[in-house]
Amino acid sequence: MATPIQGSKPVREWLSLLRDSSSPVSKRLYDIAGGDPAMVKETLDLCLKTMEAFGEAYGSDMDVILVRSTGRANLVGMHVDHRGGSVNTVAIKNTILVASPRDDDRVILRDVRANWFSTEEFSIHECLPNTKITDWETWCYDEFEKHRGEPGITWSNYVRAAVLHLQHLHTRDDGSFAPALHGMNVMVCGSVQRAAGLSTSSSLVVAAAEACVRMNDLRLDTTDFIEACGYGEWYVGTRGGAGDHAAIKSGQAKGLVHITSFPFTREVVPFPEQYRIVLANSLIEAKKQAGARDKFNRRIAAYNFGFMILQSRFPEHGERLEHLRDLNPETLGVPEAEIYRMIGVLPEFASRQDVLDALPNQHDDIRLIFRSHTEPEGGYKLRQVCMFGVSECRRANMVTDLLKAGDMETFNRLLRHNVRKLEAEDTDYIITACATCTATIKEIWPIMVDHNTEDIKATVDALASKTLDINQFLVAKAGLKVVDNDVNIEKVKVTYHDPCHLKKGLGVSSEPRAVIEAAGKYELVEMKEADACCGMGGSFNLQYYDISSRIGNLKRNNIHATGCSILATGCPACMMQISDAMSKAGDRIAVKHPIEIYAKMIKKR
Repeated sequence: MATPIQGSKPVREWLSLLRDSSSPVSKRLYDIAGGDPAMVKETLDLCLKTMEAFGEAYGSDMDVILVRSTGRANLVGMHVDHRGGSVNTVAIKNTILVASPRDDDRVILRDVRANWFSTEEFSIHECLPNTKITDWETWCYDEFEKHRGEPGITWSNYVRAAVLHLQHLHTRDDGSFAPALHGMNVMVCGSVQRAAGLSTSSSLVVAAAEACVRMNDLRLDTTDFIEACGYGEWYVGTRGGAGDHAAIKSGQAKGLVHITSFPFTREVVPFPEQYRIVLANSLIEAKKQAGARDKFNRRIAAYNFGFMILQSRFPEHGERLEHLRDLNPETLGVPEAEIYRMIGVLPEFASRQDVLDALPNQHDDIRLIFRSHTEPEGGYKLRQVCMFGVSECRRANMVTDLLKAGDMETFNRLLRHNVRKLEAEDTDYIITACATCTATIKEIWPIMVDHNTEDIKATVDALASKTLDINQFLVAKAGLKVVDNDVNIEKVKVTYHDPCHLKKGLGVSSEPRAVIEAAGKYELVEMKEADACCGMGGSFNLQYYDISSRIGNLKRNNIHATGCSILATGCPACMMQISDAMSKAGDRIAVKHPIEIYAKMIKKR
């Protein structure tokens, strides 16, 4: 190419700079890594390995550019960027791309890990139509369906996604390119764990887009670049937002990046020095092959359909309800209870026909969304998905304030409020009917309270010592009385599930059973693995509903095997989880708290 590319150097010169710890390149990488010696070494080694491999494959005399991208870990704000919500991310590891320009429009792709990724290539103009694409989303659907049934997504598709969308953005109305993008010789290597939910795919999209922009001297501001990457990745069949690409583009060492969509904003929040983030590999793979991609797109569709129904049912909110993130009391100017009422109008499950019936004037938009996935068995989980999205948008916006506090002051302030309220009451005992509440006051508060505040510490310890589960209180303190037992009546069979917080956390197991047996007309039948977790796990149920449901179904099977007509448990969250499992299985088994059973018999006396 006649015009030199800014920042390009011959491979030999790059190798010399990368091997010299005092060179400007090494110093720049040191700054990018925040001075972390291990991270600097890993990045330099990866750059060297990729540059050497490029020289061997394409020649050491070529002028090349060196591009670094990263993975990302999203701490709070899971998949809500496309709903207008915020994400809170940290950068992790490296994707290194070395590229040289070509005089034609072919993109030749190699990876240092040749045993994982074979050499691939494509021609830009051959991948695009002769006329201007009028609707990128529809064209991506058409392309995806055209290649349906072919082998799964290959790594080159993520490079195509970036390059083809950039060329689309630089196409005249008559279909001619302005400019026609040059091809590239590319060598890639990365240290981001594959299929681990760390956005290796988006990392490659961003790196390829950076190289293409530099090669062709394209003028895109940061927001336009990020949006180009996000929309570009639709080419591979997913329908996510641009939050991952924004996180990768904006990531900084030793800081969390708080990113909001519509409009794009970014705030970097440094980590307090006394905190570290530890990421553990669960070994659960997040492969973007057909099944996983279909599942992801179904969730996006559920968001879309749920929000479309909300807008149609509540037109009085007009432009204030532009994105799902707007479904909150502050934006809409309504009480919090109204938000729950609005979400409550959404069906728990909806078939495709249900969606079409609910939105008769939006069939074209709905059918376009249908094209991204197969219909989910059992229907779209509209209420659950939208409830999670609304609450996750709220949680995501709290993160920066908590981090800025640094010393957990926000937590301690909330804790002090509750402590003072309880302290003001002159009580001998604090009794709860919730296993988690009891465990929180007795076990969590003493651990989390600011130990430097001795008055609060002493108060918390005192409150913890007199807090009891209600079953424990009746048996150990109140003197549980057995209701008169009529031997002539047929007893109702009850089985009991041990909540994790109650048995494993507090050692309370025999007391709830004693309460049930004291109710007189009930026969307690033990189920298999009564103390096995039901799968609720608080917000685990919201974020990993499918896994939670599978665990819950194991519990349901054990309950069903007892032949009981009532399941009792001392935790409201467990009651919700087990009720859900029973309902889906079509079981006619009542779910009750032991106190409900005992109280009913007392009233009959």
